[in-house]
Amino acid sequence: MSANIILFKEQLENIIRLFDEAENEVKKIEGLNGEIVIPSLNELRYVGYHLVRSLCEENESEMLKQIEKAENHCKRAIYDATESGLLYFLENIMAFKRDYSNNSAIMDVLPDYAKYLAEADTARKKIAQIASNGIRDRSNYYKECHPMYCSLEKIDHQFDIARPIISKLIDDKNLKFAKDQRDHEILVKTLVVATATLAVTCIGLLIALMV
Repeated sequence: MSANIILFKEQLENIIRLFDEAENEVKKIEGLNGEIVIPSLNELRYVGYHLVRSLCEENESEMLKQIEKAENHCKRAIYDATESGLLYFLENIMAFKRDYSNNSAIMDVLPDYAKYLAEADTARKKIAQIASNGIRDRSNYYKECHPMYCSLEKIDHQFDIARPIISKLIDDKNLKFAKDQRDHEILVKTLVVATATLAVTCIGLLIALMV
């Protein structure tokens, strides 16, 4: 078996690993936002194309070129899925901030809330900076973004857990406020009636004394 054939086999095994990783990432993002990651799917479609091309090549070096192209498409599929996930997590985190930042209950549920927002803001600025400079090397872009992806995923998970708890605290607070309002209105009405009754009684006594 030639060295190229051994390399061919190793690259095929690597493509299988990368393809599985890409597919898992795509399914993960689709499960989060319910949307198909079209750029990643297009990249994976080209993987199959280049693999078939490699099998049709009679020249070993050309065969390896096609394998390399298939491998690169797998990597780009992973990069695209990661980028889609980053944007999804950032949108979720910003939505959470809009919904709850003005509520005092948030610090009781999420003591590290300020830290989470700072991390998300840093990631957002970093992604914007990379995009503004132009993404020349997708591999380096992935290396820079993947740690942020992991961080934002954890923050988004914490916010998902906190959301129903904070909502319940807000509902309970609103219910208590409404109850206090009703109790206050009843108390005021009771005092008004009592005052009126007392006034009528006093007037009646004065009239009786004057007769």
